[in-house]
Amino acid sequence: MGEEIVRSSNVLYTIVRPSAIYGLGGSKKSFAEYVAERLSRGEEVPALADQYVSPTYNRYLAEAIARVLELRPLGTLHVAGERASRYEFALAIAELLGAPKDLVKPARTSDMRHWAARRPRDSSLDTSRARELLGLAHDSRKALEDFVAEYLARRGQ
Repeated sequence: MGEEIVRSSNVLYTIVRPSAIYGLGGSKKSFAEYVAERLSRGEEVPALADQYVSPTYNRYLAEAIARVLELRPLGTLHVAGERASRYEFALAIAELLGAPKDLVKPARTSDMRHWAARRPRDSSLDTSRARELLGLAHDSRKALEDFVAEYLARRGQ
């Protein structure tokens, strides 16, 4: 609704739209942090194999926003990582942590009956316009490597 108000106004604007932001810190644990913590304790991680997002590392998002402030492009920009299922994303975290991949268990959205709100099956984003205008690419593998390095450093490893 906020985006619609901005679009219908007479102001020049840039809307930056991310998907599935992850990183450390903040008021709520990100999915990546949840996965890393559980895997580090040797616990299983249920992860949706049929829900797709464009995981966006918070530090990369901040860099993109700084670039938006510098260049001042107009319109809506999708600033996000590459499309992946939550399951694929969790497997990549397991691999980078050196945790057993079999701890990541595929789940389906239909199994998530306890969720208070329905979630879209595919909220991945086409980032081609943002890449073109900002000259930045969100390297999803490098972003996850940076996240895991930050996670391990905070744990003293």
